[in-house]
Amino acid sequence: MRHVVVLVFDYTATEWAAEYGLTEAEAADDFGAVLRRAVNDGGLREALDAAWPMMRGHLTAHTPDQLDPAVRDELLHQLREAHHADHQAALLTDVRADLAARREELSHREPRWVIFHTREFDDGYFLTGSDATVYFADGDSVTVDFGGTSVDDLLTDLYGIRGGSAALGIDLKAAAAEYDGYGDNVPGLLGIPSTNHA
Repeated sequence: MRHVVVLVFDYTATEWAAEYGLTEAEAADDFGAVLRRAVNDGGLREALDAAWPMMRGHLTAHTPDQLDPAVRDELLHQLREAHHADHQAALLTDVRADLAARREELSHREPRWVIFHTREFDDGYFLTGSDATVYFADGDSVTVDFGGTSVDDLLTDLYGIRGGSAALGIDLKAAAAEYDGYGDNVPGLLGIPSTNHA
């Protein structure tokens, strides 16, 4: 078993310079050198061993350039998953905010699900905020145009080029998303009442 945990050391140049009698221009290089030395001479690993006896002998400390390819790939995978989760959360937040500003357009009904479809551009098919389908709890639906908003950018960042029949559904209540290469499957995946699918 192996798990990668990132330690971040954060110091302002002004504080470091004042603490160690340096200029602010010298502070960054000195700070980096101190941390690299703590890694290279084993001081950081020894400090962690002392603080966490149950992991003694099972910890290693490296700067990013010292990681072996397998660990670097594992870290990259974790970072990509975190990046994806951040964008998914931002997409949900922006969709909710946009819909909240359209209360009159939605006849003051509470939206329950949103499905985004693909549209063809010069370089392929992309999920787009244009002509999204907004569903209500009873399965009734209306078309809403998120085109030109941050929603469009987030869809592109998250999903890139997709097939022409793909769709992404968002459950606004459960804060969950369902993607399928065949868009007709998405309402069922979300649990939208099937008798009312447009």
